[in-house]
Amino acid sequence: MKKLVTAFIAVALVAIGTIFVFAQKADDNKGHKRGGLHRRGFGRIAKQLNLTDVQKEQMKQIKETSKAKIQPLRESMKSIRQQISAATADGKFDEAQVQNLATQQANITAQLTVEKERAKSQMHAVLTSEQQAQAKVLKEEMKDKFKERFQNRGGKSDASDL
Repeated sequence: MKKLVTAFIAVALVAIGTIFVFAQKADDNKGHKRGGLHRRGFGRIAKQLNLTDVQKEQMKQIKETSKAKIQPLRESMKSIRQQISAATADGKFDEAQVQNLATQQANITAQLTVEKERAKSQMHAVLTSEQQAQAKVLKEEMKDKFKERFQNRGGKSDASDL
C-alpha cells in the first residue's frame, strides 16, 4: 500500500511538472509577432489593473528573479526525463532506478511549485488593495471563460475541476 501511495504521488507530481514544461515552451515562443502570449497577457492585465510604471517594473523584477531560480530546476527536470527515457528504452525497466528518478522529479516539481507561488505572492503584494480586488474579479472571469471553452469542446467540468 505504501508503494502504491508513493507511486501515485510521484505520478501526480510528474503531471504537475509537465505543466511547467508546457509553460516553458510557451515562454520560449516569445520571438513571434507581438512579443508572445505571456507578454501580451501581462500587458492586458497590467492595463486592466491600471498598474503604475513602478509596479510594472517591480513585477518585471519579480518575474526575472523567479525565472533565474526556476531555469536550473527546469534543466534538471529535462535531464531526469532523458534519464527515465533511457532507463526504459527498448522495454528495459529497472524499478529501483525509475523510482529514484521519479522521486528526484517529484522533489524538483515541489521546488518549482514553491517558487511559482512565492512569485505570485510577491506580485500580489505589489498591488494596492483595490487592484487586488480587481485581480480577484479578473481571475474569476478567466476561470469562467476557461470553463465555458472546455464545455464547448465537449468536456465535462464543474467549479471543483478548476
